[in-house]
Amino acid sequence: MACSYDQVTKTLTITYTDNSTLSQQTCYSDQNVETIKVVGDFKILGETCFGKYTSATEIILSDTIEEFGNNLFHSTKIKSLHIPKSLKKIATTQPFDFCSTLEEFTIDSDHSYFSVHDGVLFSSDGKYLYYYPSGKKNTVYQIPHGTETLFYVCFSMTVYLKHIIVPTTVTIAYTFLYQTYTVKNVTILRCPCDDPISTITFGGQITNAFKQCNIVYKNVTYNESLSSNGKVLTISPMRFCTNSYFGIDFDDTLFMNNEDLQTIIIEDGISRITAQSFLGCTNVKRIVIPKSLEYIEKDAFKGCNLKCNSIIYSEESKKFLLQHFPSSLLYHCIKSCSCRNGNGMMFMLATIINS
Repeated sequence: MACSYDQVTKTLTITYTDNSTLSQQTCYSDQNVETIKVVGDFKILGETCFGKYTSATEIILSDTIEEFGNNLFHSTKIKSLHIPKSLKKIATTQPFDFCSTLEEFTIDSDHSYFSVHDGVLFSSDGKYLYYYPSGKKNTVYQIPHGTETLFYVCFSMTVYLKHIIVPTTVTIAYTFLYQTYTVKNVTILRCPCDDPISTITFGGQITNAFKQCNIVYKNVTYNESLSSNGKVLTISPMRFCTNSYFGIDFDDTLFMNNEDLQTIIIEDGISRITAQSFLGCTNVKRIVIPKSLEYIEKDAFKGCNLKCNSIIYSEESKKFLLQHFPSSLLYHCIKSCSCRNGNGMMFMLATIINS
């Protein structure tokens, strides 16, 4: 191993020579180093490898690295971390603990072992959630539908997160909330076909996992999916559930007063939006209404920032919306807009999601 330091850019470059394991460095004071570059054929980053460099805001890793040790980035100030192409193993005691500034992971799309969704680290197939960045600036996080296992302390030491929504597909959750004192509410969604509590198992000490939280088990016949860093919510029928059918009531207030939301997409099969579902979601500017929607209760969208061209709907929906909201903001929006039929729907959705 060889080290060089550029005093102008405050960059420390660590170059491979003969040892494939990079252990904690003592070459330079943490007061001086802002950028760390790891160059060459390193394979393993040892425990607390960069813990000395408390001023480091950027760490660039060699793509040859295959294994992450425990607490690698302890007390550094990095905001983003790119996952090396060759990485295939991370310590079961969590490499990313004690890094409160970390907001996102990035990764190459063709990675063999890992993937990243909205900045959160998953297995390549999306079934394992490995780590939610502690400094990610969302107050509500909906674990994606299809996730099955929550890795050990994958929500540890969050700074902003207050509410976690666990989908019906999660069946194993280790001590995923250890030392996560900002999270006050956990909603665990379960299929009505199952007994809610019996369908999820916990590793480690359950008292540590939930000791500071209000836990609610909720039976649902629909899926909720957040994307674009919490800006887009999609509501769809739970089609694999034996109790799911076209004509489903969306009766959650989980997203009430959520200021991250900007777009709500309601898929065909949802028939009712209950009262105050999106009350106080002041940044919601677009809503997609399906033809199956039959009723929206009072104040469901009160406080949303809807304007002309905010609502996408089918010809079948237009009559319903005008009938049920003769004096509301929705009525004025619809009355002044031309109807968008199904042919233009996919283009509009793509525009919304990418905007």
